[in-house]
Amino acid sequence: MSWQAYVDDHLMCQLPSGGQLAHAAIWGQDGGIWAQDASFPEVTPEEIAAIVAGFNDPSQLAMNGIRIGGEKYMMVAGEPGSVLRGKKGPSGCTLKKTSTAVVVGIYGEGVPHGDCNVVVENLADYLIEQGI
Repeated sequence: MSWQAYVDDHLMCQLPSGGQLAHAAIWGQDGGIWAQDASFPEVTPEEIAAIVAGFNDPSQLAMNGIRIGGEKYMMVAGEPGSVLRGKKGPSGCTLKKTSTAVVVGIYGEGVPHGDCNVVVENLADYLIEQGI
């Protein structure tokens, strides 16, 4: 399966609430973009590097926010070394690290954060099981 198919078929699918993620991507921890939906915000290598570093030391993200495509999400939760969650008004994001990648989901108004958490974390868990 191509990386784009993981984004299209597993992340941008219909959620249990009936909604859909606003954006989804899979990034390499080296800063490369493996796949993303067509309208995903343009991220910089610096934003990806800050997020990857934030998995192990979330203090900078807690102070400066999680930045994706110039948008700032206030870090609200996470699991050190594994998951980051951010919030901006009625929208938010979930990011989960695998061995070599970061799975990203951004949700908009009307989509429960838990739905985003489930689809992002389930795909990331699958990739971890595959050694990716």
